[in-house]
Amino acid sequence: MFKYLLLLSMLSVVACRESYTPPSTSSNVSNLVVEGLINSSADSTIITLSRTVKLTDSTILKPELHAILSVESDGGSTFNLTELPKGRYYSVGHILPLTNKYRLRIKTADSKTYLSDYVEVKQSPAIDSLSWKAQPAALQVYASTHDPKNSTTYYRYDYVDTWQFQTAYQSLYKVVNGAIVLRDIVNDDVFTCWQSSVSSRVTLASSAKLKQDVIYEAPVITVPFDSEKLSLDYSILVKQYALTKEAFAFWTNMQKNTEQLGSIFDAQPTQLQGNIHNINDATEIVVGYLSVGTVTQQRIFIKKSQLPRSYLVKDLYSCHADTLLYNRSMVNEVERYILSGIELPLYPVNSGGAAIGFMGAPPDCADCTLRGVNKKPTFWQ
Repeated sequence: MFKYLLLLSMLSVVACRESYTPPSTSSNVSNLVVEGLINSSADSTIITLSRTVKLTDSTILKPELHAILSVESDGGSTFNLTELPKGRYYSVGHILPLTNKYRLRIKTADSKTYLSDYVEVKQSPAIDSLSWKAQPAALQVYASTHDPKNSTTYYRYDYVDTWQFQTAYQSLYKVVNGAIVLRDIVNDDVFTCWQSSVSSRVTLASSAKLKQDVIYEAPVITVPFDSEKLSLDYSILVKQYALTKEAFAFWTNMQKNTEQLGSIFDAQPTQLQGNIHNINDATEIVVGYLSVGTVTQQRIFIKKSQLPRSYLVKDLYSCHADTLLYNRSMVNEVERYILSGIELPLYPVNSGGAAIGFMGAPPDCADCTLRGVNKKPTFWQ
């Protein structure tokens, strides 16, 4: 979640809800970034380690490889994590006793050791509902929940959203070995695809000022009315995490400092330090806050037919189709533009029963696989 600082504008603060946009990189310092949750249920624990890079670098974060990670309980038990590609570390699910506290131990390849504080287990209650409102300028999705035990109080949300979209034009043909052939639109469709994104904005919600532990319509995502996400059907999977009071304070302080300074690695108050520390250098900043608990989630689908007719997708690529002839003033436009890959063949142009060329369009306008996948997700309705 520390990877992107895409949105600086904040959602309005309503009642006891707060939203924040996470920061991305440092200016010159390479700080260890720790992302993830020690999952106390049968679900897997996945921790991602990376390093911040200079703002001038082309990448946002550099994966931290070849580290050794383990989870320790204050009761003496330990389990190790296995390294996966791209700085990810994994363990199968361990059902952790609620009576214990847990911490993460990290030993990096340069022999530095980091420990998180011991943290209590926080179990997330079920998400009661996901709701949405089609406002004039945007679609807003909300999450609601409650804890009948009044023991959660502090919440965090993130999401993975998926949308179906189509290109401006349908390519019924393709080029194979220098020849234009009919496309198998059943197995090789490049007209309709699906694309997904993960949240770059984290929503925090608290019931601390309420008599009951209830969160009503915490805003999770705002989708502009002209976004390609809303061109056809849309789905969002929202995940809910329970936070300790200290974790909530960390995220709240990060929000405030990000709003004021733009980067958490500019001069920052000391209270922005998370709960992960270099055991031999207390001055080193480690980005992240390690929590322990369960995750609850819920998915909804929003059909295009449910949205206002005013929700029209803007043309992202200024798409246009061209009439390309085999012979236009002694120039073979089909060879020049289609066989060379500059444009994709849409369908033949005929005259007097004979093909004299093809309609063509730029790949961005006729091949959805350039920014999505043409295999329908298993969860898609």
